Amino acid sequence: MSRIGITPDDRGLTFIGKVLAQECLELHGIFTHFARADEADLSAALLQFERFQSFVSKAEAHFDIQIPCKHCANSAGILALPQSYLNMVRAGIATYGLWPSDEMRRDRIELRPALSLYSRIVYIKEISAGTPVSYGGTFVAERTMRIATVPVGYGDGYPRSLSGRGYVLISGQKAPILGRVCMDQLMVDVTSIPEAREQDRVTLIGKDGMEEITMEALGDISGRFHYELACDLGRRIPRVYLYDGETVDTETF
Repeated sequence: MSRIGITPDDRGLTFIGKVLAQECLELHGIFTHFARADEADLSAALLQFERFQSFVSKAEAHFDIQIPCKHCANSAGILALPQSYLNMVRAGIATYGLWPSDEMRRDRIELRPALSLYSRIVYIKEISAGTPVSYGGTFVAERTMRIATVPVGYGDGYPRSLSGRGYVLISGQKAPILGRVCMDQLMVDVTSIPEAREQDRVTLIGKDGMEEITMEALGDISGRFHYELACDLGRRIPRVYLYDGETVDTETF
């Protein structure tokens, strides 16, 4: 990764020697982090694993020690390189039920998205032809339309780049985003969803009937990485934790 840590050479051995020389420190573990285990070609990841294993063996022999905990496997490593499990693994994006990349084989395990994002319609109004919607007037109605306001925006981590491109689900149907996503709100077209009412549930990520919006799909539409979307969902969004369909905890920041 060339990010943090030591190099698997004599400089790394020198560092371990300094750690062992400190009475206030105990050496409990050593790890590496795969940079390319999410690729179809795993040769780079296998080479990294080989270098790690070789260095650990060299260090243990040089200092006559046994390092108790050794770990390598991030989500991609867990899914693609079972030989890298060692003493423990570090699941990240996979705990959300998301694949680290499109290149990974998906026939080894089933992942199901664990995160959904919902809101509610707070206001519905009818606009006439020629009416602009949102900042900059980037969308102008060409006909009479029925539009709904949803209290979610880029201040919550919902991408502004979905302006005029994304959609939400209401009553199991797609409702396109009209104009720019605001900091705290966005507007959607419910002209073709006459049953839509204020306080109806809005699905921004997840399933509604036969339709589904995945984190990967939002990433593709917005030109962003699905990891980003998961990380950027803000603290002001209340969390509801479910187990077997039942609420087990809630959290409001």
